[in-house]
Amino acid sequence: MPFHEGELAVQKQAGVEAAAQRVSGALKQGFEPASTEFLQPRPFAIASSIDPSGNLWASLITGPPGFLTVTSDQTLNVNPISTMDSQLIQNLHTNPTMGLLTLDLAARRRLRVNGYAQQVSEQGIQLQAQQVFFNCPKYIQTRYLVSAPSNRPPSTPAASTSNLSSDQQDWIAHTDTFFIATAHPEKGADISHRGGLPGVLQVVNANHLLFPDFKGNNMFQSFGNIAVNPQVGLLILDFEQGHTLQLTGKAELLWDDPRQQPFNGAQCLVSFTIEQVRMIRHACSLQWKFGEFSPVIPPQHSTPEFP
Repeated sequence: MPFHEGELAVQKQAGVEAAAQRVSGALKQGFEPASTEFLQPRPFAIASSIDPSGNLWASLITGPPGFLTVTSDQTLNVNPISTMDSQLIQNLHTNPTMGLLTLDLAARRRLRVNGYAQQVSEQGIQLQAQQVFFNCPKYIQTRYLVSAPSNRPPSTPAASTSNLSSDQQDWIAHTDTFFIATAHPEKGADISHRGGLPGVLQVVNANHLLFPDFKGNNMFQSFGNIAVNPQVGLLILDFEQGHTLQLTGKAELLWDDPRQQPFNGAQCLVSFTIEQVRMIRHACSLQWKFGEFSPVIPPQHSTPEFP
């Protein structure tokens, strides 16, 4: 079976079991020419990892084109790395399960690689792939790489808190793209992309977020993991300034919740309770210019309001 028990349960809840089986052929066990070619010029990726306490984290990795190199049908070298979240390295030393996502934002293409990290160091990682697959272009906003200012300040050490500041809440309220790390206890970690109009990631309060799920590929890898393991990590990237905001906590899938109504086209909602916040200023040396929103994003009926 290409799907585990959590994915099957969510597919049944959504009534898409047959549709999921039809697209399951996209799940490959190794690298093929198309995925190898796609990885070669990418200058960044998002990785998922699990810390010793079981918390999920989504981390940004960058490097010069060619730092993602396929060396066999099962092996991806992530090396050399010019930007690395030190927590990712620490996590992989204690738990090698890892998901990796890389995107071509200008072309609205994305590739996911799930597997286990080997030869982990500050210089690089060797990822042994168990699952490789392209996702559809839905909900990806077009952005174009531009030259970052030469006088951009260096990155700062991660600042950790237990809740969101008012500035961080405002940042989240205006974001249109974020990344979600999930994991299954036996099948390993995964990392996925989420996009929508600004406001898609709703701030309920300093420790609580809510976001909709719009119709995608029907496989429900992220939500299937959440159904089994509620630990989730989110990453929000400031595409202009290079700041990163990492959140870890617990998620719950909400079906037929009345708060779903303002999100036109939402299949369900995800309630996310924040347990830890990490912010790194100027973590990314890359800079993107916004192009346009994805044409398939459903318009919102209204902006949800919370007590």
